Amino acid sequence: MAVDSSGPQHILIFTAPTGGWAVQLDQTVRDLDRTRVYVTTRRPNPAFQQTQALVDHRIATTVPPETPIEVYIRSALHDQEPAALSYQRLPGR
Repeated sequence: MAVDSSGPQHILIFTAPTGGWAVQLDQTVRDLDRTRVYVTTRRPNPAFQQTQALVDHRIATTVPPETPIEVYIRSALHDQEPAALSYQRLPGR
């Protein structure tokens, strides 16, 4: 996961290893000096063939680039309920 802060808002860039992945912004939570951004990725359905190529997913956060962010991510299987999974903070942000 990379962050592009060059525009009017932070954009998250998730590079999936194959096609078929889904990415969604779950929520943003404003703290005093930063905003926490929560994202869920969902793995592709193994019953279908996927393109063997890197695929970029871009997610707009609506958080202005001058506001620091912390990104938290969780990854679910294609048919798994993500609410049971915990988020992991990405290092370096």
